[in-house]
Amino acid sequence: MRYAILLLVPLLALLALACEGGREEEQPTPSPAATSLSPTPTPAAAVDTLAFIRDGDIWLINADGTDERRLNLSGVESFSWVSSDELDVVTGADQSGHLLVDLGGNAEPLPFPAGGSWSRDGALYVVPVDEQVVVFNRDGGEAARLDVEPPVETGEKPQQCGAGSQPDPLVFGQPVFSPDGERVLVAANCESRRAAVGNMMAPIFELPLDGTVNRATPLTVNPAAARPPRFSPDGAHLAQQDFWHLSACAGPTWLTVADPDGANGREITLPAITELRGQDPLGGGVQGGLIGYDWSPEGEAIVASFVVNICSDVEPFLESFLAGLYILKLDGPPEEKLVDGPTHSPAWSPSDRYVAYVAQDYFGEVTEPPLLRLIDVTTRQVNDLAEGSQPAWQPQP
Repeated sequence: MRYAILLLVPLLALLALACEGGREEEQPTPSPAATSLSPTPTPAAAVDTLAFIRDGDIWLINADGTDERRLNLSGVESFSWVSSDELDVVTGADQSGHLLVDLGGNAEPLPFPAGGSWSRDGALYVVPVDEQVVVFNRDGGEAARLDVEPPVETGEKPQQCGAGSQPDPLVFGQPVFSPDGERVLVAANCESRRAAVGNMMAPIFELPLDGTVNRATPLTVNPAAARPPRFSPDGAHLAQQDFWHLSACAGPTWLTVADPDGANGREITLPAITELRGQDPLGGGVQGGLIGYDWSPEGEAIVASFVVNICSDVEPFLESFLAGLYILKLDGPPEEKLVDGPTHSPAWSPSDRYVAYVAQDYFGEVTEPPLLRLIDVTTRQVNDLAEGSQPAWQPQP
């Protein structure tokens, strides 16, 4: 028996080696899924492309100065991006032409008046028409008609707009959509409340497209002189630039940033301007302020052009107090200077890398063509890009 066991052990060892050898020679059969896999191509980096106006036409140019081309239009007064490959173009000093233009310069008339704004997805357009705010589809069909009911005037003879023997028409600012496209914000007030010098502080109303609410927000604005509210890219904040004309010389401008519903508003400005206003609370000798701004792509900061002069009615534009381009964060350090000197119309690129702006005096007689410049936000390198105005970056698809 002992000899049988001794013979069995070597036989088992040889059998184990034979099995291992067989496993080494076996090749796994690849699955069909494994044979079909291929490396995922790396997407090409997005190119920052700027649109601007020169010689009555729209031009495009890349941030590195390459591929400058024109769209071969005429009489362009203003434009805005509808999508990454379409522009809304207004021609004629009386806004007689309202066109949808592609990047090849092909234009077709838009079937609704100019002076409004597009929804973020480019599907709807909102514009005041007579006594209402009308929302249009791209083909010109009406999606909604929204009524605005300003509060009754106060005083000895309270009067609702349109009441009484004399009609009192409404005056509107430019309406804008909320980021979700479900609400419209618009400044509105009675024509009779317009002061002799053009001041009319109108409430900004929130109008859902279903017409269920007519709510005045905490924000007010002079619709004749101010731009419409602008939501941050993430929709978390609302910015409203305002203007108030106090005399033949003074025209203070400022920026309010608030919650999306207009609540918790606070002014965004430079400490030097706050100190100056403290010395002259009425602003009688202060002209200018925040001239233009744009949101950062992430919505946590704005880039703003400031131009402030100390002046008098006798000798306007007497002394330049402050001029420059700044980044102001909603939370954190109050200011970061980018450029010294007069600037306006800043535009922050979608890639977060560049800020384009116009290097030109905002006030007074313009004697030189406007110059577009580009600053790299990281390196602070400044480059002259082209002659032109109204820079606006192409949105990313």
